[in-house]
Amino acid sequence: MGYFKDEHWIIDGEEKDLRKLRLFILSELEKEFDDEPRDFSGYLIPVITGLANGYACLFLPADGSKEGWSTSESMDEVRERILKKVYHHNAVSTRHIGIISIVDDEATGLSVERLTGEVE
Repeated sequence: MGYFKDEHWIIDGEEKDLRKLRLFILSELEKEFDDEPRDFSGYLIPVITGLANGYACLFLPADGSKEGWSTSESMDEVRERILKKVYHHNAVSTRHIGIISIVDDEATGLSVERLTGEVE
């Protein structure tokens, strides 16, 4: 049956890095959902620029699907590839990208986590 577990990401970094990451994410979405062609540009809004110093953020909303359903499983795959890309970027760059995950799980409630890790 599945249950709702919405996971939203706020991604923080320099504007030029996030613009590249946004293009990567759009490409990954198109690859993952190639059996259902659609325009993801409205799902993944443009990079939001800060007021100074080139800082910006990017918002990746929840997919809206129940856990265990195909859309949810596909988005889990996309998020994993995004994490690998960000971890690699952070390993080789002095300009780090940060990700905050906001999860609303109908079983456990609301949680916020800073995602960190290493390149596999």
